[in-house]
Amino acid sequence: MTEISEKKSEIEELQSKISLETQKLEQLKLKQEKLLKDGDALYTSRNISKAELDKQYRASLKEPNIDLAPFQKKYYIAKTDIKEYQSLLLDNKQAINDAEVYLRKLQGIRGDLENDLINLAESKIVARVKRLSKELREPLVNSVDYTTTCAENVSLAGCVEQAREGAYLESIETWKKKFIDNITESKLVKSHSQGARLNVEVLERQYTDIRVSDENTVSLRGDFKLQIQADTTAECDLLNVSRSYCRRLKIKIP
Repeated sequence: MTEISEKKSEIEELQSKISLETQKLEQLKLKQEKLLKDGDALYTSRNISKAELDKQYRASLKEPNIDLAPFQKKYYIAKTDIKEYQSLLLDNKQAINDAEVYLRKLQGIRGDLENDLINLAESKIVARVKRLSKELREPLVNSVDYTTTCAENVSLAGCVEQAREGAYLESIETWKKKFIDNITESKLVKSHSQGARLNVEVLERQYTDIRVSDENTVSLRGDFKLQIQADTTAECDLLNVSRSYCRRLKIKIP
């Protein structure tokens, strides 16, 4: 598994955890809403029980035989319910705060991982551009055996010159194909080679084993040291990535 794949896996795992924690937070918020609604009923019950107790207390001042215990108990239970409710409400509110803090922490970690992933992807692209730049500008030798038959009115020197020119042109064509085949990302480069300007420069040339036959035919071997002369953004065009990578690296034509 590549470093980028590992980072993506980390983000996916963290996202699953964030989704789970988000669901927990939503459940806590729903519970808080329910508690607030239940609180209205509890406070109403307490107020009613207190009002009944006050009423019976005033009545007992005139009639001492009135038993206040049931009303006192009802009021006490109502107050106890509210205390328990307030404790639950406070605990749930704290749980919401803790869940929000934890969720923000997870989201922050995810943001850092996503930035790391972007940086890794950027670094990989930069490395690919640098590698192709080196491969493109590496001088290589290509040798061809070439034979040509000249018209009867062409001198021997002229025929030899035609053979040399033909060997030169054939060398460039065959070398271009072999050169691209040997590039690391040759398949991708081939698919975008039409959009990039790749000129071939002959650094050195040497002709050997020149032979002339009776039919005014010249055969020779040409050894050519060739090098690609490419635009400063050619690597990016060939890799189908933004030209900004090439401009950022300030790749210069040798």
